[in-house]
Amino acid sequence: MGNPPTGSIEALVSRTSVSLPTLWKVVWAVTSILAALILGLLGMLYQGAKAEWVAMRADVRLLQQQVAAQPTASQFQTLSNDVRGLDARLRSIERVVYGGDE
Repeated sequence: MGNPPTGSIEALVSRTSVSLPTLWKVVWAVTSILAALILGLLGMLYQGAKAEWVAMRADVRLLQQQVAAQPTASQFQTLSNDVRGLDARLRSIERVVYGGDE
């Protein structure tokens, strides 16, 4: 066969030998990069979940305030009685003004 070409990739590969420490450094670098990427992804997921949690807590507080602003059963009964009283007074005024029910 002859001498292998000196400027080709095949020649570079045939002359290069990878020792165990070099291979260990490559594996260590790859796993370190993957670990950093995984931690970055987990951090982003955590921040998204935290933001969603804060938004949900704000929604719950708003709903609690709206429920607290609603009348109680006794207050609602009082308002209902007031409306019935106003309705009765309005009907009596209509009878006087219009001379009958309409």
